[in-house]
Amino acid sequence: SELDGNKVMADCIDGIYGKEVHYIKNQTAQWLEMDESYLQRMEHFFLIRDPAAVIVSYSKVRPTIHLDDMGFDLLYQLYCKVVDLGFDPLVIHCDEISKDPELAMKTICKKHKIDFDSKMLSWEKGGGMDPLFPSWYQGVINSTGFAPYVKKEISVPEEYTEILAECQKWYDLLAPKAITQDQMRKYVNGD
Repeated sequence: SELDGNKVMADCIDGIYGKEVHYIKNQTAQWLEMDESYLQRMEHFFLIRDPAAVIVSYSKVRPTIHLDDMGFDLLYQLYCKVVDLGFDPLVIHCDEISKDPELAMKTICKKHKIDFDSKMLSWEKGGGMDPLFPSWYQGVINSTGFAPYVKKEISVPEEYTEILAECQKWYDLLAPKAITQDQMRKYVNGD
């Protein structure tokens, strides 16, 4: 796998991979070393997740975590930068995708002028993923589709309560911009 983010972006945007549409999942820290001119050459949507869930998930694969690992401040700053560039990016909470994957995918597709295909809702186990950090993606690698939504009680370890409070401040700025199920239905149906 290519580790140079600028090369990956150039290859995707310039069509080296032979596809017109690419989904690139970036963590915000990856943008610290990226050429920001790429932001102007692509469409954007922001996938958000509750900070408590992120912290608990992260703590399962890392022995210690730090505020800088979370990236909620950078995510909000990146969102603002994209808006300042004239984009109107979709913000979607991961729970909304789990609640109704088809509706969420139709919304994302419509926003980005991509034809929806029901094949987007399932994939072969392994999904052709070649992640750099397989321990992060075991659930995805072993899946064949979107997992059904299950509301979970999340308990953040006490040693991370300060990190949670700081992340929550940034999340609370972006979360109100997230599209709801009702808004997705109206958008997809043209209401």
